[in-house]
Amino acid sequence: SDEALGEKIVADLEKLFPGSRSKVHGMRILRWGHAMPINFPGYLTQVRPRVAKPLGRIFFAGVDTDMPSIEGAIVSGARAADEAVRFLGRPISN
Repeated sequence: SDEALGEKIVADLEKLFPGSRSKVHGMRILRWGHAMPINFPGYLTQVRPRVAKPLGRIFFAGVDTDMPSIEGAIVSGARAADEAVRFLGRPISN
């Protein structure tokens, strides 16, 4: 069930980030093959920066943090990886 899957996800998150369970405010499980993001005026300048902002040692990537396309997912993944490397204090190699 969606509830059981959600509980497994939160339990795994709690293992990686102790205390995170209390910060989960909701979960939506979608069962289709790919996301269908639709950006609206102001999304890239107002919403995207907040969605992509790291939360402590958690870095976000995906079409919600960039343009809704495979290219956006790739770029956001590279950006999140760079942020994680900087967070760890290691040099970034090209």
